[in-house]
Order: sequence, then C-alpha cells, then structure tokens
Amino acid sequence: MEFTELADYPLPPGTVTEWTPAAVNPPELWPVDQRPASYIHEAHLKHAQQAKRQVHHQTDVCTPSWLGTSFRIHDRLDRRIWAAALDHWIDRHEVLRTHVAVEGETIVRRTAASGDVRILGTEVGHLASSMSVFTHLQQLLDRSTDPLVWPAYQFATIEGPNHFTVVFAADHALLDGYSVALTAHELQTIYRSLSEGSPPSPPETGSYIDFGTKERDLVG
Repeated sequence: MEFTELADYPLPPGTVTEWTPAAVNPPELWPVDQRPASYIHEAHLKHAQQAKRQVHHQTDVCTPSWLGTSFRIHDRLDRRIWAAALDHWIDRHEVLRTHVAVEGETIVRRTAASGDVRILGTEVGHLASSMSVFTHLQQLLDRSTDPLVWPAYQFATIEGPNHFTVVFAADHALLDGYSVALTAHELQTIYRSLSEGSPPSPPETGSYIDFGTKERDLVG
C-alpha cells in the first residue's frame, strides 16, 4: 500500500460537494455505551485534549491526525443514490456512530442507533483549478476530523463529465491503513448495487468497539 500526501495527489477541478454526517440528536444525548475505548484510542484522545489546551490561545483545532482515501467512480454522480450509499455504509460500521469523550478523568462512550445518522450534501460550487480544490479540501478535512468531537470524518465529491472523484478522511482513531483500502471497495460496491436497484450485500464486518472490550479483557 502506498500513501500519498493530499498536496501531491492530482485532484481534478470540478463541482465540489461536501457530504457531512448529521445525527437525529446531538452526541451528548446518545445512549451511554459501556464498551470501553481501546488503550490506544484512550491515549489518542488524552493526547489530543492536552494538545488543544496547550494551543487554545491560538486555535481550537487539534493538529490534524487524519487518514484518508480518494478514488474515482466511473459513472455520473446521482446525489440521491450516493447519499443512500453513505447512509448504508454508516449503518454498517458502528464506529462511525459512536463518540468517545474525556469527561474529567473518565472516558465515556455514547453510540447512536443504526438509522440515527444520515448524510447531508452541501454543494460548494465549481472550482476551476486543482489548487483551489486542494486548498478547499485541505481546510475542510483538517477542521472536520477533530478526534474530540463528533463527527470526526468527512466526505467530498468532485464531479467530472462522466465520473466523480470521492475524497474521504477520518481521524486516525476511526481509520487505519487497512480500513482505507476497504472503504473505497465497499463504497463503490454499495453505490453500484443501489444504482442497479439491488439491495447492497457486502460481507459482514467486525466492530472496532468490540475490539476495545476484548483487548481490555485480555490485558486486564
């Protein structure tokens, strides 16, 4: 697997749309989920919280710690179907519907139910150069992937004449290198199925939230 910095990735000009997850209720009203964060997730949150305190007089945004992927779908963008594909994908992965917060000395997880998070599309407009697309997306992804808030992930599309480019980023607590590769495959498969009028049927997936519980049970 080869990773390329966003600045070095040849983003095409085109119509940019931001696709942002939104919940029925704010995260602080979601049901408390007793499953603990993994050790590395807890350390990541505490580090981000400490870093934010140190730079609070300058900015409210943590140093970006996101991973992402970009891929092209060789079909015209149907906004309704694309939103439905993202909704299905979010329902499929509960880590995208959970928020872990540091409350004093306690780590508290709250998780929204399947169907309680839906994607909202906001068209930015036509950006005429690769540099303008890069600048907009870099700023968008940096501010939309703060590990201390939900959501900590963001989508964008760039429309071409007969295709569209997908850009996706998430804080490292939600995404690793293996997930990056799976994301592109899953979303293309789901979008294709919905475009053909078939219910998506990707293989079952595990849960990173369950992993945190198993890890702590093993380590003690």
